[in-house]
Amino acid sequence: MAERDWYGPVEAKLGEQLFGVVDNVYLETGATKSFSERVKAAIPAGREIVFSFLSRRPDILGYVNREYSKDLITVEVKEKSLTIEDIYQAKMYKEVFGARYGF
Repeated sequence: MAERDWYGPVEAKLGEQLFGVVDNVYLETGATKSFSERVKAAIPAGREIVFSFLSRRPDILGYVNREYSKDLITVEVKEKSLTIEDIYQAKMYKEVFGARYGF
């Protein structure tokens, strides 16, 4: 399987796992297409500029709805053994987007 073939199953399983813990979670695949306005609206003020500069995006981006805010989730999917560069990439997306959770 190619990496992109894992996006749907990973998104579905993560959503399933999070739904058991939190009330409202939203995830979408962004590696193969642009992110929706729904997920872009969850980006903290001042951080939405990252869409102008990033040539690559997290494979999956979403949020957990909290009472007064949305906590972002970034996910980087790899179909092979992880390298230090893969871990750095996942950490970079988490920090650049100001996400609370990064996988």
